[in-house]
Amino acid sequence: MIEDLINGILILNTQGQLIYANYQVMRLLRKLKQSKSATTLLPEDTSLPEEVSHICQYLIETRNLFPNQIWQLETEIITDSYVFLKIKARWLILESEANPFLLVTLEDKRQTSQKIIMEDAKKYGLTDREMEVWLLHQDDYTYKEIAAELDITPNTVKKHMKSIYVKRRAFLEKGERGRWGDAETPRRGDAQTRRRPDAEN
Repeated sequence: MIEDLINGILILNTQGQLIYANYQVMRLLRKLKQSKSATTLLPEDTSLPEEVSHICQYLIETRNLFPNQIWQLETEIITDSYVFLKIKARWLILESEANPFLLVTLEDKRQTSQKIIMEDAKKYGLTDREMEVWLLHQDDYTYKEIAAELDITPNTVKKHMKSIYVKRRAFLEKGERGRWGDAETPRRGDAQTRRRPDAEN
């Protein structure tokens, strides 16, 4: 089902009217507009942020100029509050409809990055506290900032980071051994040089 997709999805007609919006996209739009209203599925203000409106309008203009070409536009937005969204817009053509629709997807790049980091953390076998430290570290927090965020000392952060790197190195080395198998690389002294019979005298 379309609701099961991770990305936010918007479907609009060529007049810019909203036809469909999943829950994820409304959450991302509220975040983009820095709205605190999150009690209903659709906020009272369903107008699109200007960043989304601009990419939709540009897609409509390119279709008018180049009607025989298929376009997909994308842009990235980073706000002061560290909202990092990737927006893609393309045409959605349905056989049952005379006019095409605009299909817009929004991806929370920060959330996607955090999911990847958490998956890696599970592979490394990190503890819950180490995972918290690792997430903040990957989010460019300093050791001092991590300590303040988690209410621990900077020395404790250093100990966690040391443990994380040890586990990470062990995981990567195990992967390399699995890749190459148990065969050992021949050492330089193992190779024996054979002389031709006529060279022995």
